[in-house]
Amino acid sequence: MPGDQVRFIAKPTPIPLRRRRSRIAMALGMAIAAAMCLSTLSTLPAQARASAEDSPAQTASPSLTVTISVDSAFAYSAPAWNAGRVGRLMKWQTVNAIGRNTNGEWLQVDYGNSLVWLHRTTVRFPGDLNGDNSPAMALPATESASRVSPSRIRMTPIGAPVISARARQIYRQAIAAGRDATLFTVVGDCNSEPPVYLGRFAAGGFDLAANGFAALQPVARKFARSFSRASLAVDGGHNSASVLDPLFADSRQCETSESPLACELRRSNASIVFVGLGTGDTFTWRDFEANYRRIIDTALAANVLPVLVTKADDLEATQGGAPSGTINAIIRRLGAEYQLPVMDFALAARRLPDQGLAEEGIEVPGQGLVYAAASRFHLSGYGMDMRMLLTLMTLNAIAR
Repeated sequence: MPGDQVRFIAKPTPIPLRRRRSRIAMALGMAIAAAMCLSTLSTLPAQARASAEDSPAQTASPSLTVTISVDSAFAYSAPAWNAGRVGRLMKWQTVNAIGRNTNGEWLQVDYGNSLVWLHRTTVRFPGDLNGDNSPAMALPATESASRVSPSRIRMTPIGAPVISARARQIYRQAIAAGRDATLFTVVGDCNSEPPVYLGRFAAGGFDLAANGFAALQPVARKFARSFSRASLAVDGGHNSASVLDPLFADSRQCETSESPLACELRRSNASIVFVGLGTGDTFTWRDFEANYRRIIDTALAANVLPVLVTKADDLEATQGGAPSGTINAIIRRLGAEYQLPVMDFALAARRLPDQGLAEEGIEVPGQGLVYAAASRFHLSGYGMDMRMLLTLMTLNAIAR
């Protein structure tokens, strides 16, 4: 994703030639994963695809479909640069603008089940070639603090795990070992970065009560500190190998021999870790199971309960040559083998418009905008909402 950086540590300890070659190959894989997160996209207005019976009745009001015109744009919780970031949209994505602030510098748009704000300079109106601001002024001015989309769909989450006796025992042991019972963390790629996952919720990007999930507010309060904390094991280019390699750890906060995963588990003192990986393993899927086992074993050795998370995309099949569903099948199988919680986001995403994914597209010279359905992997607003719901439901099941 734009703004994501693959971290490299200057002057690493000398590495034997064979290992250097292996790491060079992994670094290339990381670069590919990061480039995927940097790709330009286009998303058709998701609310137009939601079925009528899932959407509440509403009165027609002025609106405009706007297109993201920069490489990436943050969505904000209010019309101000210092407001909380509650999403990130990529070039060519389209969203429905339904309002503006007084001077038209900020637009209020539908984004999943939420209302968010985009700055006028990051979008283009239909037929707008000269940056004309007059289309924005045709939208109704609003001072409303509401963050709930009038075109929201009904969320019916499935895929929350059943917590085994062994998993409960691991959680109790984590607390007994001095780990924080009210803190969880995450290891993941660009779909786990703060503006599109935990930080989005912390900034008010999804309203539990307004969407019918007020019962999850107590567990959200219990783990509140987790949502505003940036994990040292999350990076736009991470895959199952890089989170285990000290070469990719933050040298300012991690010890010399620590991997990003080990460093995060130590520094956070979390009792639970959500493992959201696999998209970055598109071309290295054959190594995924061995690496994923090491991730699980590392967490267990540190007295942390791992929650395994499936992914909505199938890039290893559509691009990497693997059988369809290979990585998710591995995650589910290892969850059963280790008797660990599996948060089956892939299962829940099937019920969402576009399976919770943003449509991917690129500008091709001579062809214009070309959609690449096989390349989809960024989560849509609906996908982000569902993933957050499942996270809270999983925490609720573990901590009760």
